[in-house]
Amino acid sequence: MPFTDLKPATLAVIPRGRVGDPGAAGAPGDQISFNTLADAVATNIDPAVHHFRTGGYGAAGDGGDELYYRLGATPVPAKAWHAQTADGGWWEIANYQLNLLAIGGKGDDATNNDTAFAAWADAIDHGWSLLRLPYGKYRCSRFDLSGKSDFRIVGDGGIDKNHTGKGSTIIITRTDNAAGIKARNCKGGMFEHIGITWAGVGFTGILLDISCDVSGDNALSFSYVHFYRYGGAAPYTALTCVYGKNCCNVLFTGCQFSHCNYGAVATIGSDSSAATGVWTFNKCWFIYLNAAYVNPGLTWHFGACHFEPSPTGAPAGGFSIAPNYFEAVNHDGCTCADATAPGIWFDTTNWFGGGFINGSIGGDTDVSGDVVTGIRADHIFGASFNGNLWSGVTNGIILNGPFLSEFTCTGGSWPNATTAIGNPQFMDRSCNVSDGNSMPGIYPRRLQSVALAQLPNATTFAGGIVTVPDATGGECVAIASGGSWKKVALGATVS
Repeated sequence: MPFTDLKPATLAVIPRGRVGDPGAAGAPGDQISFNTLADAVATNIDPAVHHFRTGGYGAAGDGGDELYYRLGATPVPAKAWHAQTADGGWWEIANYQLNLLAIGGKGDDATNNDTAFAAWADAIDHGWSLLRLPYGKYRCSRFDLSGKSDFRIVGDGGIDKNHTGKGSTIIITRTDNAAGIKARNCKGGMFEHIGITWAGVGFTGILLDISCDVSGDNALSFSYVHFYRYGGAAPYTALTCVYGKNCCNVLFTGCQFSHCNYGAVATIGSDSSAATGVWTFNKCWFIYLNAAYVNPGLTWHFGACHFEPSPTGAPAGGFSIAPNYFEAVNHDGCTCADATAPGIWFDTTNWFGGGFINGSIGGDTDVSGDVVTGIRADHIFGASFNGNLWSGVTNGIILNGPFLSEFTCTGGSWPNATTAIGNPQFMDRSCNVSDGNSMPGIYPRRLQSVALAQLPNATTFAGGIVTVPDATGGECVAIASGGSWKKVALGATVS
């Protein structure tokens, strides 16, 4: 319907983000309305009209409704958020946030949204920092945010433990080994209240790639994001859910990782050639976290997270990490339940440095007693387990060599364990299992062994106790006293 006879009051152009004046005393003012964007485009609009509003993009009520304001010149080039009406006038969306449904996206679980997602990413470079993903299921084969910064993607909810895709969900439909969503080299970005999933059988690539070409040159945040396989657990797919190389300052808050990986690849992984930075997980839920291929400089913090095993037929542990040379993994106040394999397994092939598990609670959520091992640690250098409670487990901590150094266990409790610490012989002399532990078994404190030529100044270290070689090739205790180191005479054999 043309508005050639419309004669609104002449008002100044209202800047983007403000609603137009509806007019006084029933007068049309400077804003008119249309059912759809197509209806507006087909209309000759009086030059005095500064704004128009639509009831939807393709149909009234489809969620793509927007307010548009008149531009003073032709945009070069025209973008998805622009529109030209029949009178030749150019218009732009006047909202401070860009709705994917307003630029042609459809959350109907059928339409391919590659074009809409590409336009959405392009909008970040043209002033839109807030991108909105309304309720729906948005299929696409790729979504590339590489090089974008200072953006925020917000949905209407992504957490759905039944895996039905409720909320605002991006569904990757690839069937190859490439990356579905790329957020590479992003110096500032936020993902909030959305689901990220995949539906393509045969997709063995990366669901979300957050790598960086220059070490430590990015910062990303994920809040209440759900990563999962669309439709549930089967068919199992071996892919990397979240992959990051050279990543720094990555924060996950209230996120859920479920049914993401079953097999040799990883829920979360990194390149074996380089990885630096800090990844922090706060109040996240993992249905089997399998992390692999990480290297020096990478530190992970888990705070108040929960770990559960995968469904039948999948890996049965709650948390498994199999890196080469890991810098540090810190668990604080986490829980782990119903695991037939180790609840937490540091399955390292080379060295693992700085593992801290503090105040965690593990064990069964039922009475079946199927948690075999609370914690398994292989090739550990600098691990500390403090104030942990593991109920319903057969083994509290299993240690596997060939070398464990600077291992400390304090304030632990394994009330129903047959063995608190398995293979204690793998602990070296800097290991300590004491100080308030409630567990079966006796684990004597081991003293540091020092060669005679390497003994430090006895005055400086007065009262120090070490072991030194004796004349028989064994070892005996030495105490720093009176300015010298003195051997303690060994008594009779007691066992």
